[in-house]
Amino acid sequence: SGKIISTHGAAAHIRASPDEIEQVRKMISDTKSKLPYPNRRQDTLMYFEFGIETGARHMTILTALTGKFDASAKTIEVIERKLSHVGKHRQLRRIFCPELIALIEAKIKTGEKCIIGKQNEYMPFAEMTKESSDDLHQTKQQAKAAKEIGDNLKAVYQMVGGNLSKDYYARKPFHSLRHIAAQVWLDKSDYDYGFVAELLGWTTIDELKTSYGGISGERFARKYQKYIHGSDVSTDAKRAKDPSSDQSGE
Repeated sequence: SGKIISTHGAAAHIRASPDEIEQVRKMISDTKSKLPYPNRRQDTLMYFEFGIETGARHMTILTALTGKFDASAKTIEVIERKLSHVGKHRQLRRIFCPELIALIEAKIKTGEKCIIGKQNEYMPFAEMTKESSDDLHQTKQQAKAAKEIGDNLKAVYQMVGGNLSKDYYARKPFHSLRHIAAQVWLDKSDYDYGFVAELLGWTTIDELKTSYGGISGERFARKYQKYIHGSDVSTDAKRAKDPSSDQSGE
């Protein structure tokens, strides 16, 4: 949303390394790995992949439909109901991740309508296209089923450790994926906040920057070197090890 929530800034540095993301992916996919709810393994994998790729909110993911996926454009239309008051709730998300595309296409092939689970498993199917949160009536059984996906994610975060061992991941197993998505795309784009806000559906750069977009120390150092000294930290490190690699002519 466009509003900066004061408590959000505390989570601006919530991130996961590419290696940690890959470990989560492998752990959920591996049928030998122990999950609290192994019957939810496939839905947990889909939720994780969709969450870190699109940065979509929890109810947005649970109400996402396979019929809204455009295979040629590699986009999916989702409903971010939190933005319905500003009329920006219907959003297109681009999907680049081959693993996620494969998961969605497999569902389409078998005629499944929901991105997560089966019809009425996590949300009332008849309400999934409703544009207001007030029109969604998740039953206790459906909420319990969704929580089991969250418990699976929590268990995997703890097993992977590192960044994912932070308390935030245990408290917010779903919303933390929105933070990972923001950081993944910020890192890929060298912290181009305008691009990432557009890509992941933030209406203002300010909220993305304040609530999700804390820059890592390593990335800050690289940008500092680039702008102040016109060089790259990794290049400098290489020169220090091997002076003969210096092609600068200095």
